[in-house]
Amino acid sequence: MSRRQCAAVPYRLGPDGPQLLLVTSRAKGRWIVPKGDVETELGPRKTAAQEAYEEGGVSGRVEKRPFGSYDHDGGLVDAYLLAVEVEHAAWPEDGLRERRWVRAREAAVHAEVAGLRPILDAAAARIPGAPD
Repeated sequence: MSRRQCAAVPYRLGPDGPQLLLVTSRAKGRWIVPKGDVETELGPRKTAAQEAYEEGGVSGRVEKRPFGSYDHDGGLVDAYLLAVEVEHAAWPEDGLRERRWVRAREAAVHAEVAGLRPILDAAAARIPGAPD
């Protein structure tokens, strides 16, 4: 049985339009979104929010339901949009990861995990207030 994982796809409306937050993976330094194993006591939404804070240094509002899922290492990762309300100057993994805001419509180009690219495209299309 594969482990259950979830991911946060943090977004904000920047001066040039919607942006998504990418972080580097610890192992290979690839551009990804914050993700991790679902913690039973938190459930997937709260785990996604926790991963966004620990890995990307952002906090905000997580949508109630995942908007999609992608395959990672043979298991499915449920993806949740997270509307960023606070970008922290320091966070638990800031010495281990980099973070980068990218235009939402261009985020998939930066992703180095193939299964993540369609999720980033889907996220860009779902951001509330984003132009069509």
